[in-house]
This record gives sequence, structure tokens and C-alpha cells, in this order.
Amino acid sequence: MGFALAKSLFTHLLPAEAQRYLHELRRVLMPGRYAFLTAFLFEPGSVPFFRHADETAGVRWRRSGRPHAGIAYEKSTFLKMVGEARLTVSDFCAIFYPGRSREVAGQDIVVLERA
Repeated sequence: MGFALAKSLFTHLLPAEAQRYLHELRRVLMPGRYAFLTAFLFEPGSVPFFRHADETAGVRWRRSGRPHAGIAYEKSTFLKMVGEARLTVSDFCAIFYPGRSREVAGQDIVVLERA
């Protein structure tokens, strides 16, 4: 595949699901080509918009009992998952990051390529 787009996908995937998608991106992406994705990434600490957390997994979600409705990842956790999938970040545009606002302006943009 010459280009992959995952807009607003990782904002609805729990860690195991996200890891699987990252591995699939690596599998189908041709060398020298890019995957464009969006995600909510945050720094450790308070994330008012995503009140519910699994701190051990570095993930937070918006609605109690419905984590898939809106998921945010600690940036270091997400980047570790990217590395484990043997992908590298070629560009990053911070829109939500660091995630301390009470309102969401938009999702962060991450461009990946095969490592």
C-alpha cells in the first residue's frame, strides 16, 4: 500500500486493538510510504476531558462504561506501541497534546512510516 489513512480510528481503540492496527499498518505499508493517523495524545497527569483512566496502561476515556466512545493515550505509551509495531514517526502535529484543556480543539496528527 502506498498510503494509509486512519482518521479518528485510534480515538476509539483500546490498547490491544490499537496495537493490532499498528501492526497491520506496518504489514501493508510499502517501504518509503506513509500512514497518516489522528489520535488524542496527552502528557502524564490531569486530562480533564478524559476523566476515566487505566493509569497502568497509559490510556484514558471520556465516558464511564463506554471507553470506545472516546479514548486518549499518554504520548509515551502511544509512541512505544508505534515502535513495537516497527514504525517510526516522520511527523507530528500537536493539536490536542498536551491535553490539559477542558475542551477538545481537535486530534493530534501523526505521520508514520515503516522502520
